[in-house]
Amino acid sequence: MPEDTHALDNGWLNDAAFLQHCQAIYDECQAMLWHAMESWQEGVLVLVFDTLDRIQHMFWRYIDPQHPRHEADSPYSDVIET
Repeated sequence: MPEDTHALDNGWLNDAAFLQHCQAIYDECQAMLWHAMESWQEGVLVLVFDTLDRIQHMFWRYIDPQHPRHEADSPYSDVIET
């Protein structure tokens, strides 16, 4: 998957870098969609935006107090909600 969840899990990326990476991928997908829509002639065009799902999986730990990596006062505790 483009969003490197393993890098975040293993500490190779911090939360801020992961979110920046996710935003860059989202922007790229959006640009590809607009490009495809400009030249699409017929049929079905599908593009799945799954970046928000990846973020939810990786930042759930800030919401769930039972999560082993939970941090109650993290500046990232509202990432999913925003």
